[in-house]
Amino acid sequence: MSKSQSKKNDENSTELNGETLLLDQQLTDLFEREILPENEVDQICQLAEEIFLKEGNIVYLKSPIVVCGDIHGQFNDLQTIFTKISNYRTTKFLFLGDYVDRGQYSIETITLLVALKGKDFSRIKCY
Repeated sequence: MSKSQSKKNDENSTELNGETLLLDQQLTDLFEREILPENEVDQICQLAEEIFLKEGNIVYLKSPIVVCGDIHGQFNDLQTIFTKISNYRTTKFLFLGDYVDRGQYSIETITLLVALKGKDFSRIKCY
């Protein structure tokens, strides 16, 4: 597997292996329940892989932070978490696992989480 390299172009886009990811637009589409093309989901997953490989297994987090338990692919529940918090775009989140497996929208759930992490990996933690 070749090493991927990403960099922030500006606050609206990220470059991964020479291709531009428009994470703001992809996040908007996901929140509006639009289905992303397969190649965009793949790019988001590659970006997340790169970020996860850089992060350690132990993290030290400062409050305030919102801790979220099992989501189990319940995309509606994930959306509710973000809509209940008025300033979710600046709030720090810690997701504790069980992101997928039971819900009907597991792909949408994990794609939204990794896109958010790719957009701002310092405030979205997934363990």
